[in-house]
Amino acid sequence: MNRPIKQLVLLMLCLLVIVSCSGCGVAVQKAKLYKQDFEIKAYSGTTVTENDNFRLDWDDEAKRIVLVDKSNGVCWSTTPEQGLNPGLDEFGYPKNVHPQVTSPIVIEYIDPETQEISLLTASVASIMNDTVSVEEIENGIKATYYFPDAEISVPVEYTLIKNGVNIAIDTENIQEKTYMLWKIKVAPFMCSFANNSDNAYLFVPSGSGALVYKKQESNVALTYSQEVYGTDSGRNLEFEEQATIQNEIRLPVYGAKMGKKALCAIITDGAESASIEVSAGASNIGSTGVSASFEVRGYQWVKVKKGYQKLFSESVTKNKCSVSFYPLYNDDANYVGMAKVYRNYLIEKYNLEKTKEENILALKVIGGSSVKNSFLGIPYDDFYTATTLNDATNIVTELYKTIGEKMAVNLVGFTQGGVDVGKVAGGFKLDSDLGNKSDLEKFITYCKQNGITSFMDFDLVRFNKNGAGLNTLSDKAVTVNGQVVNCYNYNIWSRTRDYDLENYSLVARAKLFDVAEELVKTTNKFKLTGVGLNTLSNYCYSDYSSVESFVKGNMAKDVVKILGDVKKNNTNLAINNANDYAAVFATQIYDVPLQSTGHNLFDYDVPFYEIVFKGYVSMSTPSVNLSANEKETILKAVETGCGLGYTLIKNYDPKLLATAESSFYGSAYSDIKPYIEDAVSQNKDYYNKINGATIKDHIIYENGLRKTVFDNGYSVYVNYGDKREAVDGVSVEALSYKLVKGENAQ
Repeated sequence: MNRPIKQLVLLMLCLLVIVSCSGCGVAVQKAKLYKQDFEIKAYSGTTVTENDNFRLDWDDEAKRIVLVDKSNGVCWSTTPEQGLNPGLDEFGYPKNVHPQVTSPIVIEYIDPETQEISLLTASVASIMNDTVSVEEIENGIKATYYFPDAEISVPVEYTLIKNGVNIAIDTENIQEKTYMLWKIKVAPFMCSFANNSDNAYLFVPSGSGALVYKKQESNVALTYSQEVYGTDSGRNLEFEEQATIQNEIRLPVYGAKMGKKALCAIITDGAESASIEVSAGASNIGSTGVSASFEVRGYQWVKVKKGYQKLFSESVTKNKCSVSFYPLYNDDANYVGMAKVYRNYLIEKYNLEKTKEENILALKVIGGSSVKNSFLGIPYDDFYTATTLNDATNIVTELYKTIGEKMAVNLVGFTQGGVDVGKVAGGFKLDSDLGNKSDLEKFITYCKQNGITSFMDFDLVRFNKNGAGLNTLSDKAVTVNGQVVNCYNYNIWSRTRDYDLENYSLVARAKLFDVAEELVKTTNKFKLTGVGLNTLSNYCYSDYSSVESFVKGNMAKDVVKILGDVKKNNTNLAINNANDYAAVFATQIYDVPLQSTGHNLFDYDVPFYEIVFKGYVSMSTPSVNLSANEKETILKAVETGCGLGYTLIKNYDPKLLATAESSFYGSAYSDIKPYIEDAVSQNKDYYNKINGATIKDHIIYENGLRKTVFDNGYSVYVNYGDKREAVDGVSVEALSYKLVKGENAQ
């Protein structure tokens, strides 16, 4: 197909999308019209504002802010030190500074005719053209960067806060004309270090957390990009799902260490629409940095002859995007210090409080699932009872009598249809094959009498059958082109759609509140002391029927309101692999991430997630019995202070392997019981000594040893190596650990 015809086809597709959007209830939020005759305002001063800790200056020549620490004179800026003093090349001439290093923002925009994406740096396309307008605002300064070639303008507000600086963009004030803004990268190299730096690294919150050290320089940058809170579940397309890896970003925080100083960055607004990106080792850039980029426009993939084509929404988001930067020094200039800053942020924002009790053992007991069966060679769907409510009571009773330690139990797949997607929350009814209300009350009563924290899990997000108040198309989330979101189960081995399993929809974002109200009623009806909210805690998705939920917007705000309402009902919450805004409400966090995605840029995994929440929320590992290496999972639990997680069923049948639930294999209680008892028996003394303690420090040694220091005076040394190792006078056998009183044995 030649270029004119290809452009015509793409244009027709775009027009079809726009037409379909206008007829399918998709909200439209057009950006303000770009003004050709914009006025350039100058700021003649230097110091903009100051407080007890910092001073905010404006460098008018470079059009950059400078945060000055008044206690030590250290300066922090959107242009890092290596960008201001690039040094000399091999011939003795000053090195050229890459425009991304000197750019406070970088934008990507779309040609609406071709759907092609282009990139512009503020340094070249705005600052060098003298098209930056500056004005004072309360506690700061606003710089509007005009990009005449793209006919786009972006206002950026720099505000001094108590312990740092906040950089914010209000998307409602973005201007466009012909081209459409897609993405804005904020302060690309504010968190960075020179490529040749020693004692420096980037922190990336992939899964549990990861560190990136300096890389060998090359002509092309090594890059990483991952969406905060995971891939948009509303997009759910095979093209992206094939590349999706477990251990998503659950915390909107990143940073950089540079010797005895560090900078921690927290995405304070618009995290749902953000990605965290790394650029490392490019010789022409000279810096290795981590930053946040924000999508202001959603998109959907459509299949064309040669693959997939992005089709973008006509509308922009209606959400503020902002990042706050906090300097750290000396002993706090590391990922542990960053974790403490982020924990304090959560304490202030969500009133996060310390917990008195942490569970050593956390069980997920699976009820049942639909399976394939046949009669006289004729296939039909059948329901397999893996565990009844009475079975669950017996399992918990047996284990508690043997273990006698604190535990949490979540009943998963006990609503109508079991673990399969059906009516939302299983219609808020018990599956009759698994038991009745009386059986459930016996389970709850036993747990309550013995100090066992119990939950019953409800899927408030996914459904493929009408009922429970969801009966019309308007009850379903929609894509940018007005189509109902269709999600598919994926085969974990081939990473392709499993067409043998029924697809499902996502609850319209506005309807989540109605579903939550029904949950509270059900909690009261069944006299539940706790509920599990697996999907609501880690699904983050768009719904283009409302501008407020474009590009996953306001998901945190919605979930916070729902969880707050549930907690008001005196109900405990089990949260699974939780995003931060859900984790802060949890009584128990199941399946905490113990590692990163394993991206080839990452040098070390670190337990950042666990450092943030240890001592504040009871946490447990992914199911030990389902892990690839049970011994290593238990050692990770010890290193991070997390309880031991297990998934259990009473009855097993090979037919369960063909279901969407991957937890059935290796979960038979009779096989696992002795291993659970051994694991708890061998480690309960350790857990009781660190109960309720927070993590004060964490150290990685080169010989496979790791050390975690708790604030109650205990330290644990964990050896992941294949031979005995010693440090601080403490000797630890291979694949073992040693707990000592004090930060070392001396």
